[in-house]
Amino acid sequence: MSSPSAIGEVVAATTTYFTAQCTQVADADSTLTSDLPDPPPFGSFVRIGPELHATPPMPGEDFDPFESAPPLFAPPVPGEAIALYAVVFQAETGSLEPGRLLTAYGLDEAELRRSQPQIFELLATRFSAALIAYAGLDGVVRPFLPPRPPRPHAQVWAATTDETRRLTVRLDYLRPLLAGGSAGSASYPPDELVAALLRNACHAAHPNEAAFLLRAGRELATLLPMDYDRLRALIGRITG
Repeated sequence: MSSPSAIGEVVAATTTYFTAQCTQVADADSTLTSDLPDPPPFGSFVRIGPELHATPPMPGEDFDPFESAPPLFAPPVPGEAIALYAVVFQAETGSLEPGRLLTAYGLDEAELRRSQPQIFELLATRFSAALIAYAGLDGVVRPFLPPRPPRPHAQVWAATTDETRRLTVRLDYLRPLLAGGSAGSASYPPDELVAALLRNACHAAHPNEAAFLLRAGRELATLLPMDYDRLRALIGRITG
């Protein structure tokens, strides 16, 4: 079974978030297509670095943590962050050239592809994700900001079901997400992001959805003890 392809490449990074350009789709013959790739869903988890399992091999056991990905930090040591996790909060499609606006042609997409196919080669889809956790060679997920931002051109993967489950064992990162944030001039709606995150995690990685939602609800009640209206609206977005 082949490994899934990276979904993006980091083009900008800070201590708290990064922006990645979506990887272009390839045909069966490995030639690039002109189709624009879809960004990962709003509120979904993504990873930078190798996939770490619950009991990863340790150094000295012929284990190369960067075999399938560019090194993020060199040299990695036990306890050092080698896999970063983030939640997607924004996506956009626009010109490859920064600051250049698209022009309307008055045609639907099919007609535009027939008459002006070159236009789609000049477009790019990018997404931004807030860093929420990291893991080291010990495989332990630490639900807080990693010590360093990802390096430019690091590859981004969609988190696996196992990673999503491990990322939602502890929900410490909900507090800073609920406080809101921004990537440059773009801000995200904190309640919508948290609701989408919990919905996605519930459906993707937790067979006992009721137990997970109950635990998530208790966590939110602890974080919003004096704002019942906001808490009720947030729980409605998660379960609705």
